[in-house]
Amino acid sequence: MTFFPLEPFLQWLRENGFRVGMDHYTKVSQLLKALPEGTEAAELRTLLAPLFARSPKEQQRFYRLFDRYYAQYVTPAP
Repeated sequence: MTFFPLEPFLQWLRENGFRVGMDHYTKVSQLLKALPEGTEAAELRTLLAPLFARSPKEQQRFYRLFDRYYAQYVTPAP
């Protein structure tokens, strides 16, 4: 998995209304370590969404927040 700034992402979710606890840190960290190098953003967001979203509406909101965060902080500038 390409570098993914975990702490700022979880803070971003918290600031946008998602409940984020210590169990989330552990689960997300384990998931990131298990992913192979080159994992696509779309796959990552699909794997992360069930850890945070409890309804289809929350899932869509999670996807929007993930996309904004990823574009701003993870995607390298040209």
